[in-house]
Amino acid sequence: MTSITVQCARLRAQLSRHLVAASIVVGAAGMSACASGGGVGMRAAQYDASPTSVVIENNSWDRVTVYISRGDQLWRLGDVGALARTEFPIQRLGFIADGRSTFLVAHPLAGQSFRSEQFMFPSGGIAVWTIENQSGLSHVSVR
Repeated sequence: MTSITVQCARLRAQLSRHLVAASIVVGAAGMSACASGGGVGMRAAQYDASPTSVVIENNSWDRVTVYISRGDQLWRLGDVGALARTEFPIQRLGFIADGRSTFLVAHPLAGQSFRSEQFMFPSGGIAVWTIENQSGLSHVSVR
């Protein structure tokens, strides 16, 4: 009976050594997966490459609701009062300076909606849309 107990103890010790070695290997693999390209460093680099904000200078007499559009998606930025200036941070929308064309859309409280000309955001850029009473005189500048 003593030989069975000694064999069980040896088997248990050997099994625990294998489990410790396996857990170290799994832990190291998990740590290296966290440090790979899809981790925090990649998201931080994308955040730095994203445009920072859109400034709306509403020189018209109408309050407008402003949207930003890329492709066929439209995101609401917010409202801008008549003769007012408002800055909207757009990093929360996940925009990245990836070379895709963007345009802005204004919906006045009364009247026809209109849009800006297409533009591209540079890395860390700010787009300023100056809205005039005559929509044809409105323009975007990118800094």
